[in-house]
Amino acid sequence: MMDKDFFMTKVFAHRGYSAKYPENTMLAFEKAIEAGCDGIELDVQLSADGEMVVIHDEDVRRTTNGSGMVADLTLAELRALDAGEGEKIPLLSEYFGLAAGFDIITNVELKNDLVDYIGLEEKVVALVHERGLSERVIISSFNLKSVDKVKRLAPAIPCGYLFASPDTPDPDTPDWESVVESMRAGGVEFIHPGADMVDEDFLEVVRRRGVPFGVWTVNDAAFMRRLIDAGAYSVFTDDPLL
Repeated sequence: MMDKDFFMTKVFAHRGYSAKYPENTMLAFEKAIEAGCDGIELDVQLSADGEMVVIHDEDVRRTTNGSGMVADLTLAELRALDAGEGEKIPLLSEYFGLAAGFDIITNVELKNDLVDYIGLEEKVVALVHERGLSERVIISSFNLKSVDKVKRLAPAIPCGYLFASPDTPDPDTPDWESVVESMRAGGVEFIHPGADMVDEDFLEVVRRRGVPFGVWTVNDAAFMRRLIDAGAYSVFTDDPLL
């Protein structure tokens, strides 16, 4: 995965083709592949009975017709919900069954920055190995300790640190030099900042240090062009056709 067309910016469908179809559903993933995406980004949590489910929010209310926390609902309860247009909340294993048949990369975001899902890293790594997808997966999280844990469990699986600006009038910007040092120390390959964090200071550091970066969520064509010109490894977009 790291060698093929590495210097061509890749299009990652953010939660699938989420601009037109219910996010993080098999329909959105299938339509993203039909649109010609290079990769798919999705989010993984654990049900109350320990199953790996693909859903973004910790509460199901926004994206389904149900209510309650993912961590408090069993797989059967989650699968009974409508995730939009009659779609169900997928299992990660179900998605991998689809992805295995196509030449795409999957960015698996571990949604464990707010809820401490015990064993999430081990379960995801085990499934990646079981399906033979180690070279076609990137595992990322805002929980940087969780990313470091994945690298210890499976050094060969590429990983990325996720960053987002805090929702404050004057957000703190990470010390990107220190971030790169931490990445290098732990063997983490990628850095994934939110679009509003990409400024000249960030670009200068990643260029000089040779760090591949992917930016989320980019739905503006002009900004996409800027990132391509800057040598971004990937752009995460709700609209892969854009």
